[in-house]
Parts: sequence; structure tokens; C-alpha cells
Amino acid sequence: MVLDITELELSGLVFDGDQPVFKRDRHNDAKNRDANYDSDYDSKTFIYDCFHDPELNNVTLLCPKLLNFRSILDDLRIKIDGLLVQPTKIESLSRCAVITLPCLETDPRVVTLSHPLFGANLAIGRSYLAQFAGKNAIFTISQNNRLEWLQDWLTHYVKEHKTNALVLSENNSTKYSSQELINAISQVPGIETAVIIQARYPFGPADKDSYGALFLQRALAELCRRRFLGRARAVVSADIDELFHSNDGTSIYDAAVASETGYIRADAEWVYADPNSDGGQLRHKDHRFISADGKPKSNRKWCVVPQGPQNGQQWRTHFINRRNDPVDPNFKMWHFRQISNSWKHDRSDIGEITLVANPELQQSMDSVFGTTTAKSPAIVKPSADQSALIITSMKNEGPFILEWIAYHRVIGFDKFLVYTNDCSDGTDAILDRLQNLGIVEHRRNKVLRRGPQKSALKDAIAQPISQQASWILVSDIDEFLNIKAGDGHLQDLLKAVPNSDAIPVTWRLFSNDDRVEFDGNLVIQSYSDAQSDLKSGGLRKRFVKTLFKPHADIERFGTHGPILSDDNLANFQWISPNGVRITDPKEMTRRQTDFSYDVAQFNHYATRSVDEYLVKKERGRVNHFKQVMELDYWVKMCQGGEADKTIHRHIDATRSEIDRLLKDKVLSDLHDASVNWYRAKIKELRANPKYEDMRNEILSL
Repeated sequence: MVLDITELELSGLVFDGDQPVFKRDRHNDAKNRDANYDSDYDSKTFIYDCFHDPELNNVTLLCPKLLNFRSILDDLRIKIDGLLVQPTKIESLSRCAVITLPCLETDPRVVTLSHPLFGANLAIGRSYLAQFAGKNAIFTISQNNRLEWLQDWLTHYVKEHKTNALVLSENNSTKYSSQELINAISQVPGIETAVIIQARYPFGPADKDSYGALFLQRALAELCRRRFLGRARAVVSADIDELFHSNDGTSIYDAAVASETGYIRADAEWVYADPNSDGGQLRHKDHRFISADGKPKSNRKWCVVPQGPQNGQQWRTHFINRRNDPVDPNFKMWHFRQISNSWKHDRSDIGEITLVANPELQQSMDSVFGTTTAKSPAIVKPSADQSALIITSMKNEGPFILEWIAYHRVIGFDKFLVYTNDCSDGTDAILDRLQNLGIVEHRRNKVLRRGPQKSALKDAIAQPISQQASWILVSDIDEFLNIKAGDGHLQDLLKAVPNSDAIPVTWRLFSNDDRVEFDGNLVIQSYSDAQSDLKSGGLRKRFVKTLFKPHADIERFGTHGPILSDDNLANFQWISPNGVRITDPKEMTRRQTDFSYDVAQFNHYATRSVDEYLVKKERGRVNHFKQVMELDYWVKMCQGGEADKTIHRHIDATRSEIDRLLKDKVLSDLHDASVNWYRAKIKELRANPKYEDMRNEILSL
């Protein structure tokens, strides 16, 4: 139950005279005014609210943009409790103005205004700064939104971000009573403090070319900052159709407090319910889809620490400082298209938009509001403290991207940072599309003398997505983390190796399984002839790929594990999957004998089929990029002798995730194009005697 809820009226002044002095000049050019501009424009309000600031001991008059009303102050006499005062400051802010009056008493009651043409007494409202001090607060403006929407909105922010305080500005709502509104808020567990402001003023013109005349919107944000939320722990600005989402489960309030700027700004994305549904009954949980091409765009929103580095800055609708303020890639804001009473314009008709299901959105809605009949993908996401990132480099890997991404999403990885260079098969276009769908972050690699992979890793260590991850893995597209503990998910591996900073998982090579031609089938299903164990004559030394926690002591990301100085390495808990602490640096990235395959292994499909190896040879290596891949590399990396199908338990879930991704028409077309390119490339290479000779050499082995 809400512990403290208050409803209050603002103490303002609206002129009712017909003289020109009582009418505010229109704000923007006539060419930007629609037919309803004059009727919607606030031409009469002089003051929105009058309140006392006990910390500064002054009285604030919050006003719309003054424009020609500024001249009224020249002939205006102002008294506070009968004592004449002069404004100490008149601030012209974005779309609003603030007049500051000095106080001679600590408990002022009335401001008296005297002018040759009018007079008024304004009750001085009290400050609520202390009431909201230290709270995780959210504020919004609402007009006739359904109370279920309000409750769903609050429920999300309580559960996902630990919101415990609310300032709700009601703007002339008529669909429910004040008591019904209070009851609705009181029924949301977790809200401890709430204030309902009755802002009974014109909102302003609703057409898109008149946003500069929306005085009330900007003024209410300033009112929140100065009268209510200026001492809150952190504050979110969001409408009832806007929900912030964190990729790794971090509260946006916590992130804002922890940030250097005290300010988190997030990209926004429209989300949709089934357009065939009954729009009058839709709620947030019914929204499961996004636009396939990411259009139309939605405006960004923010969270700020009022007493942090942004202290004193005006709170604007979509930014604090500038329109190009940076965004935090760990957060996004979902803008719910069909949570609307269409008071500005009709949003029920979404137009010609191709919708695709979004599993992250679906999972969030199910988590907050309960599972619905919509089918969610078979993905096991990490918990909030186990967010996992894979960093990789790719060139001409188009046909294999979706399987590799799908598989690792299925076992628990939720972030991917992918670098590409010099692609000709559409790999970069596929990754751009996956980035638009919110699945990967794609970077064009600036290749330095050190080569593609090392250049990528040099850049990756400084990327926000790396710094914010809980676990990081550097892996290639021909490597699949095969976890044998538990249900084979990342959380099972982390549970098996607690208190570790780095978990080195040993490679296990796979042969081509006598496959010659490229058939486009799943890699994890096609190859099951694995490298023999030691007793059967398998190699002793085997490289690892290391799952590790980001740490300030890590100097750089290496191909097989993080690189630390010898002094820092001693304090880094390097523990093998079977729980053995590793202290010898030579053993950390290349295990000698204890491979721990019973807990986890890296299935390394280094060659795949013979024809696929030809394409790999033509592409070149990503790490040792100056080395030519000849027959010796095939012999070295095409290792078999023992059947291993342990990864097959994830085939069905991987196929389901691939199918879900392919429902996006753009992505499906790009994937098909890459497969066609790959087949054509094989045909081209086989026409080259050098490659055909190598093919024949391999087949003769």
C-alpha cells in the first residue's frame, strides 16, 4: 500500500480579461499552426504555480513562456504576507519562465499581486523536497489514460527498477474521479510516496510543428525538479506508454547513480501489439512485436540524479543538455504504440509496417505481468548478475551467423559484440540487421598492423558493452561452448565453478566427418567425430577459450584469455571447469592434460566440410592473418576418432531460435543471399587449379 499519497491543486493565475495585455502572443510562425492552434494555445495563463523553497527561503512563481507578458512585470507590485518585495531573478527557460522572490519570513503564506489592470492573491504552496529525498522517483503527465495502464506502468517500474515514488500530473482528466485514481495507485505494491498534481491548464497545440508552444509539459518538469524531486536519489522521466528496459537487469536508478555524469539516456523503440487485436482492451503485456525495419523512430528519454553532476540543469522532455547527449547501450526504452487514447492523434492504425516478434520484450512482459498465450523462445537468459557477452571477429561467415548466435543465446549469452572487415558475402549486412533487431552490436573493424582479431580486441576492451558485462568470452564463429553440467546452460557452468574470475574451457577439435560438400545444415548436428582422448592417442596440449569477469587489472583481451601482469595474475582466480585452481601461466590458456571435458568443452569445428575449408583458406585467418592455410592446417585441425554428440541436446532449441529470427523478412533475405554467395564462391574456387588441387589432396588423405 502507498504510505503517503497527496493530491494538490496548483496555485496559479489565469487572466480573464479581453484586453490585449491579457493575451499572450502566439509563439511560432503562422505557417506552423494548424487549424486548432488558436483554440489549443495557452494564451491566458500568467502563472502556473506559486511555492516556497525552505532551503533557499524564497518563493518561486513558475510561469509559461512569458513573451509579451514580460512587460506586465514592469508595472506589477508584489507583496509576500503584506511586505513589498522585488524579484531577485527572472529566468527565461525552455518553454517556461521562473520568477524568484525573496522571503523575509520562514513560513510565507500569500503572494499579493497588484497591477493597474488586475489584482490577485496566490496561496504559497509548500515544498515536497524532503518527502521525496532519497527516493527512486518517476514523474509523468497524464490525461484520461486508463487506470489499468497506469497500474501496469507502475508495476513494471517497481519490479524492474525498484521505483518507490511517483509524481503524477493530471491534466484535465474526466474519465475517473480523484478517489478512483488514488485507489488505483494505492493498489500497486512498492509505491511508498505519491503526489497527484491537478494541472488544470491547457496542454498546448498537439500538431507536430507546434511543440515549441507546449509550455505546460516543460513547466511541469521544472516544477518537479524545484518543488518535488530535487533531492530524490534519481528520477525517471517517462510517459505511461514508455517503459525503460535494461539488457542486464540493472536498475536504471542504480546505473544513473553509478555513472560519472549522473545521467542515463536511452534509445527508444516503438513496440506493438497484434494489430488485429481489440485496441480498446490492449495493455502493455499484449505488446510483443517490433517493426522489422526499425521505423518509425521513437524519441529518447532519461533518468537523472538531481543532486549529481546535472544539478541545476533544466529537465527537458527528451534530454538534459543537448539533443545529441550520449545514450547508454545497456538500456532501451520501449514505446508502446497501442497504449494510447489518441488525444494527440490516432495511433490505432499503425500503417504498412512489418512486425516481428521480439523475445526480449516478450520475456520482460511475461516476467512482470505473467506468461500469456504467446509462445516465448527457448532461451535461457543469465540472471541480472550473470550478464554474458561474446566478442568475435568475422569475415565472410554469412551462412553460419544465425546458428552461432542462436545457439549461444539458447545457452545463456545475452550480448554479442561483433567486428567485421572486408566482407563480400553480406556478413556485415546480416549483422547490421541483427543490430537493428537489438541482438548484437556490430562494429566495422579498423584493422591495424596486428591483424583483424587483435585490432578488434584492442577496441573492444574500451567499449561500454564490455565494461558493463558480468562475464566476457572471446570466441570465433567455428567455436561452440558445450556445457555438460546440469542442463547445459551458462548458469550451470557458473554454478559448477563458483568464486572464479576466469574459467578456461578446453578446445575439442572435430573432424570433417567425411563431409565434402557444403549442404547448409546445422554445424552442431553435422559433425560429431571428435578429437580422441589421451588414452586413445589424442594430443596432450590443447588450447582453451576463457570465460572471464571484466576487471580493472586486465591489460588487454587475448584470443584465449585475458592478459594481466604477473603481479595481478596472482590475485585472479583462474579455475578450471572441474574446480581446480590454476596458478601456472603456461597452463592457463593451453591445458596440458586435465581438460575437464566432463564439465564443459569448446567444440571447435575448425575445418567443417572440404569445400567449406576452401572458402576459409581464401578468406584467411583472423589472428595469424599473414599465414596461408594449406594442407598442414587441415591435418592439424581436422581431428577425430571419438564420437561426441553431447551438444545435440540443444539442436531443437537452436532451430527454434533460428526460425524465430528468420521470421524477419529482411534478415531472411540477407541470410539466403549469403548462402547463395557461398555456393557461388565454392564453384569459383574449384575452377581455380590451386584450390581444386588442394581439394583433391585432402580427399586423398
